[in-house]
Amino acid sequence: MGGMWIFVGLSSLLSQCYAVVSDGTPAPVTVPTSYKVVQSTGSATRPFCTWNQPTCVWDSSTQHNCALGLCLSAGYTHGTFLNASNNPCTAGTESLSYYGVLMHSGETVYGNWYREAAISARCSNGALYTHSTGSAARPYCSFESGASCVWNATAQQECADALCHGMGYMYAGFLRASNDPCMATSVTGSHYFALVGTDTVHYGERMKASRVEASCASGRIVTLHSDGSAQRPYCTWSGSVCTWNATSQATCAASLCKASGYAFHRFVAASNDPCTASYVQGRHYYTVMDDHSAIRYVNPNKDTRISALCIDTGFIPQSTQQSTTIESTDAGHDFTTPTPGSTTITSDGTALRPYCTWNQWPCVWNKHSKQTCALRLCQNAGYTHGMFHNTSHSPCKAGTTSATYYGVMMH
Repeated sequence: MGGMWIFVGLSSLLSQCYAVVSDGTPAPVTVPTSYKVVQSTGSATRPFCTWNQPTCVWDSSTQHNCALGLCLSAGYTHGTFLNASNNPCTAGTESLSYYGVLMHSGETVYGNWYREAAISARCSNGALYTHSTGSAARPYCSFESGASCVWNATAQQECADALCHGMGYMYAGFLRASNDPCMATSVTGSHYFALVGTDTVHYGERMKASRVEASCASGRIVTLHSDGSAQRPYCTWSGSVCTWNATSQATCAASLCKASGYAFHRFVAASNDPCTASYVQGRHYYTVMDDHSAIRYVNPNKDTRISALCIDTGFIPQSTQQSTTIESTDAGHDFTTPTPGSTTITSDGTALRPYCTWNQWPCVWNKHSKQTCALRLCQNAGYTHGMFHNTSHSPCKAGTTSATYYGVMMH
């Protein structure tokens, strides 16, 4: 996982490492729905929206990338585009260097491309709904050349994991893909691709690949089951044709999690195929999977009971979620309550316990970079998931050794 580097700024950190387990079915919680409108200023935490490709397209997709990049830089996990000062494809207002989100990749960089816009976005916390862009942090999905290609739930989850883990989140829930990457492609040219079955991300060209959408979050995993209530709806359909596949299963499971106030992680099981049979009789609350996930109180002919893994994002302290500064203002103790059943790992600079370091300017030490280091530390130590616990100091400001060591690149 980690190479060997010598850098001045590094930090020893503690991380809670664990495998995914179910916690039973707790009472519903309410995820805060408050948000903050954030506006670009060109600073590291309020970047403009810009571009550096041969052609510029200013549409809903690039607007989304800029809004998400702005909100992530401001310390939030989700962003919705509101408006822009101008079309950045045709005009700009700045003559000096600034921080900007590259609209085609979502990456934040420092420079001046002479075409930019100040944007406004509605920023909030909770689950992050994101998609592949072909960047190192948000790779497309493909298979290794010559390898057996099977586009099933396992492969789909691997691609979602690569997408969310690349952005520093612990959990990933596959939502949908643009196409079956075993059969066709939706992207051309050189990009970063997560290769199924290899646990690696490679840069280059692929004959067949897909764009993946996923729900990413960090928090406590819980298991939920449908019971027909408004908070635990069953799942049904209303159209002339019913399709029961990974996409419709994820739709039902995501609706179950959302209705209970949780973020979606992944579909677990269904009592039956709702296209051919029914689980329960009478009027109950149902997610109508082919009608924009609407929840209705009805008496359908066919339905199913859903089990899903969901994420209690409220497990992360609110003070941590609302941080909008680059540098932590505390001593680094973001998480003070150990996760039950977890193992606390401390980095020591070895291959299995790498330090946290950086090699890109600017150095941003916030909850996202902390979580990235914690996740990689735990994966190197042989665990599947990790949550940041605390650190000795900010690696952006100081280091602790002049010797060679193994380190995780926080960016």
